[in-house]
Amino acid sequence: MELLWQKEPSKDNTDLYVDIFRNVPPEFRKSCLQNISKYKAERNSVAQKSDEKSSMFYSNGNRAFETSDWREAMKCYNASLCFAEINSKNTSFVYASRSVCFFQLKMYRKCLVDIDLAEQANYPVHLLPTLHEQRRRCLERMKSDDERGEFVPILSYGDDENFPGMANVLRLQFTENFGRHIIAKTDISVGKTILVEEPFTSRLVGIQHINCAACLKTTMNFIACEHCTGALFCDSTCADNYYHKIECAEHWFDSKSPNEFYMRSIITALNIFDNNAERLQEFVEDAINENVNTAPESLNDLKSKYRALLQLNTFTSDKNRKLHYRPAYMIFYSLMTLESIKKIFDTKPKRRFLMHLALHHYVVISINNFRNVDCDAIEDEGAFIICSYFNHACAPNLMVKRTGQYRYCVTVRPIKAGQQLFVTYFGDLFCEQPVEHCQEYLLANFNFRCTCERCKPHILKMNSEHLLSDPEYSYLCTEQFKQPAQGYDIQKLIHLQGKFVDLLNRFGEHWSRELDTVIEGFDSISDQIVLTKQSIPLGLESSSNYEYVPLIILVISIVIYVFSFK
Repeated sequence: MELLWQKEPSKDNTDLYVDIFRNVPPEFRKSCLQNISKYKAERNSVAQKSDEKSSMFYSNGNRAFETSDWREAMKCYNASLCFAEINSKNTSFVYASRSVCFFQLKMYRKCLVDIDLAEQANYPVHLLPTLHEQRRRCLERMKSDDERGEFVPILSYGDDENFPGMANVLRLQFTENFGRHIIAKTDISVGKTILVEEPFTSRLVGIQHINCAACLKTTMNFIACEHCTGALFCDSTCADNYYHKIECAEHWFDSKSPNEFYMRSIITALNIFDNNAERLQEFVEDAINENVNTAPESLNDLKSKYRALLQLNTFTSDKNRKLHYRPAYMIFYSLMTLESIKKIFDTKPKRRFLMHLALHHYVVISINNFRNVDCDAIEDEGAFIICSYFNHACAPNLMVKRTGQYRYCVTVRPIKAGQQLFVTYFGDLFCEQPVEHCQEYLLANFNFRCTCERCKPHILKMNSEHLLSDPEYSYLCTEQFKQPAQGYDIQKLIHLQGKFVDLLNRFGEHWSRELDTVIEGFDSISDQIVLTKQSIPLGLESSSNYEYVPLIILVISIVIYVFSFK
């Protein structure tokens, strides 16, 4: 980026960055203005609270409830909560109905919280006996049934005192050959969680009413923003979110646009310095001028994390470099349409600085971004700093997983003390493309060629032969193939996971194509274990009629009460 952080020559020592967007075509600038104006008009038309819309979403939730689609019902109830007017009767009904969904999902503590929220929201007195009966049944079930909840990854070792979320068996270091990278301080076996990282900034793409607008957690006892219809929060702490205060005041909710992700990162950085543009500029200039041929000493606070983010790899090919200016302009222009941001960057030098900051954030985050699309087509992305320090191998010894806002890394091959830890930059666990295609992609996008075992011109046949001759390999391939449509029970899954771990510990030191199959099997079984532990009862057969009937009576009572006012 030849113009990035360059200043204009000046005889009077004017400290002014060059206008990096001076060559952006006028027609593109015009389209930016039109798109943002159109979007804001659309948002203004749906941003107002409306009990009518709230009731519509509530009815949709009841229809999903009738088919025992608890997750869809909760999504609709959450939307109803967002649109409910202040002091609306709908609010208490949503909490009561959502508590039934939590009960069916075996999330009993959350069921109790929603019952309390319903009472606090002035749930009708004549319906309280049914609600109290639900609380009694919930407490009774908690004595005899395993409670389910959202999966939260846990480190297999203690936390590193300087790098929260990273296991204390790892070391971050810098060398001329590998740059910043991570090595093992001790032998690490397969199946160990060695990193659980929260992002500097993240988002879900194009999804509403299923997650917290601040921390991205799902299936929580959400409360709605009091001022808009686009945000839910886990609690009052998440509700006190600086970014949402801006987007709420400006009616800016564009979760489908990539610009929103980069805007969020800049606003997050600005908030670190109390919205002071001069302090932010001083910090950024110090970070980008600092020697980056070292590893950071710690990531214990937001400032150290932001410094590390600014110093991540910014290599980009000549072809991609030309494509960066337009999206960076969109980020800058979108920010400057926000009144609160316009007031902070209120001089020409400040706006020029913001131009460069927008481009720098775009380049750094787009290169080091971790994007994921799950089986439900829910896409998320985040700026994860420690994850970005893992180098690439086409035959990695780590797999990167996602849950909520976290990225966590699990070992899939045994790692010796002193060895480097590798992930893959291809998105999928393994790239099925020919080696030469992989090398071309890596050279063009990351400026290196991979030299791992998989990319060598020949692979020792002995690696494959040893694995193929092991009876456990044949057993696991057979078990995977004959798995019933409804899946194995949790005991069987844990048994198979142990078999995969054993096989990978014995044969994972040397790569072979058959090893890919074993790692993919381990990955699949591990995912199934997580899903089974938080599995969803899908029909009436999951609960006895004795337990289910009072719950459906509760929802029917609410529906009758609501429609009695129409």
